[in-house]
Amino acid sequence: MDGISIDKSPSLLVSASQGTDAAKWVRKNKYDAVTSGLSLILLEQLVDAGIRGPDDIGVVAIGTSDPNSAAMEEHLEVVGKSAVILLHSMLLHGERSVPKRRKTLLIDPFWRDGQTVRLSAPHGQTLEC
Repeated sequence: MDGISIDKSPSLLVSASQGTDAAKWVRKNKYDAVTSGLSLILLEQLVDAGIRGPDDIGVVAIGTSDPNSAAMEEHLEVVGKSAVILLHSMLLHGERSVPKRRKTLLIDPFWRDGQTVRLSAPHGQTLEC
């Protein structure tokens, strides 16, 4: 099996003020990339700690307005419309309060390339630099 098992991957959960902890974690675990809702803050803190992004580690934002960052972009308009449709359906069917069976609404994000990750080759190919 290639890569790291999800079950064995150590998580990094830090606040924006804990950049040194993030740098220690990155050095110890040696991942190719991390995802963060605070990607620009995290990247800045890693650079301050001597870790070069994206050379040492890539940082992928979870929804960001920075056009230079690699990101998993959320379809916020679609999410909003879908939530209204779900709520409308619940009201039409007389559903009130917390439902007995939870309903999950999932709108897949899309990938946006950016300068915060290294280039990768298409599957099965190598990059020539």
